[in-house]
Amino acid sequence: MQIIWNSRQGRQRSTNNDAAAIGSKDQIVVAIMVDASSKGENGQEFACHWAKKIIERNLSLPDCLDINQLLAILRDEQKLLRYKYLHEIASYCIMHLDIESASLRVLSCGDCLTAITQDNKPIQWIYPPHKLSHEIALREQSKLAVSIESQYLLTRSLNARRFAEPACHFAKIPLGADVLLCTDGYWFEHMEQGVDTAQLNDDASMLKIAPGKASTSIQSDTENFFKIGEEMNLIWSDKSLK
Repeated sequence: MQIIWNSRQGRQRSTNNDAAAIGSKDQIVVAIMVDASSKGENGQEFACHWAKKIIERNLSLPDCLDINQLLAILRDEQKLLRYKYLHEIASYCIMHLDIESASLRVLSCGDCLTAITQDNKPIQWIYPPHKLSHEIALREQSKLAVSIESQYLLTRSLNARRFAEPACHFAKIPLGADVLLCTDGYWFEHMEQGVDTAQLNDDASMLKIAPGKASTSIQSDTENFFKIGEEMNLIWSDKSLK
C-alpha cells in the first residue's frame, strides 16, 4: 500500500492549518483529514489534535468499524474542545477502507472531500461539501439572494459550541483505483480552479492511498501528518481487490 501526503501553507495564511492521520487494524485502513479555519486562535494545533486523537481512539475500539461507538467518541471529544479550543472551527472527514472487500466508508463534516481516482477516468467525488453554495444549488433556489462571502460558509462543521453529526457515505473501489482525501484548498482552488500549488491562497493538502508496494511519501512545510499505532504492513494490490 502506498501512502502519499502533500501539504502546503497558503499565501494568505499565517500557518498551515491542515492535518491528517492514518492507522490500521486487521484489514481496515483508518484515516482522517482535518482543515481548521484561519480565523481561530490556534488552528494548526487544533487540526493536529483532532486528527491524532480521533484515529487513536477509533483504533482502540474492538471493532473500528462500529459507527455507533465512533460517533460516541466524536461526541465525547467535541465536548472537551471548550476547555482549550473554544474559538476553533474545522472541517474533517474520516475514511475506513476495507481492503478485503474493496469497500469504502467516509464520515464527513464540512468541506474536506474524498474521491476515487483512476487513470484516464474522471475523478469520482463521493459526496458534496457542506457549504451553503452547494446546498442552494442542490435545492435549486437560484432566486435566493446570497452574498458572495456567505456562499462559502460551512453548513456543518466541527466546533466547541455544538456537535454536528457527520454524514455517512459508502462506495466500492474499482480495480486499480486510488483513494484521495483533500481539503478545499486542494480540491477547489487547485483542482477545480486550476491554480498552481505555488500560487494557492488557502492551505492545500491531499492524502492519497493507493495499491502497490508499501511506501510512504511526505511533502509538507510543517509537521502535520501522523501514523498512529503499529507499523502498517498491509498488502493492497490490484489482486487483493474483490
